[in-house]
Amino acid sequence: MLKKAAKIAIFERDNYTCQGCQKKLPSHYQVINPNPQKDNYLVVDHKNGASNDPENLQALCVTCNSVKAGKSQDNFRLSVALKRLGPCVTYYPSLARSLGLKESIFLCQLIYWTPRGRHEKGDGWIYKSVEEMEKETGLGYKEQARLRKALVERNILEERYERQSHRLYVKVNADVLNSHHLPNGLTLKSQMPSH
Repeated sequence: MLKKAAKIAIFERDNYTCQGCQKKLPSHYQVINPNPQKDNYLVVDHKNGASNDPENLQALCVTCNSVKAGKSQDNFRLSVALKRLGPCVTYYPSLARSLGLKESIFLCQLIYWTPRGRHEKGDGWIYKSVEEMEKETGLGYKEQARLRKALVERNILEERYERQSHRLYVKVNADVLNSHHLPNGLTLKSQMPSH
């Protein structure tokens, strides 16, 4: 069991900063009645193994400490790095072979949001701002406009501009995707106009 003075020395050495997420936080000694479910504060954790050598100790917040639980320091750092990168975009490679990589990424993100759509009329119409789509896919404004146009030309996507709200709503045409027997058939390319 590590003594309080040794733990405080680690907090001071790490500048009261979590070595996982880099947030500056108080130590558990500075929080009145710390509660892991409600509060966030620093605890001392072992990097690898049970050695209490100061080089093997680090300050972690409660969240990062629970993420690290049972992981090696390398696995923990990888999980923290991936968390900092943000959400991951998933797409279907078979759709990418048929439509193109960026088209597939853009379309799959719209498919993901279809059941979660924000439109009072429902029926598959969704609204995603350019900024939201860029954050989720990495595709900028001009690229999104090009992709929307290409997908509309192929009847895979429908657009509806609402003047009062100044919002562009889109809808994935599931019937078009279904009629081409994707992903096995990969027949969309032959029936689509080229760029």
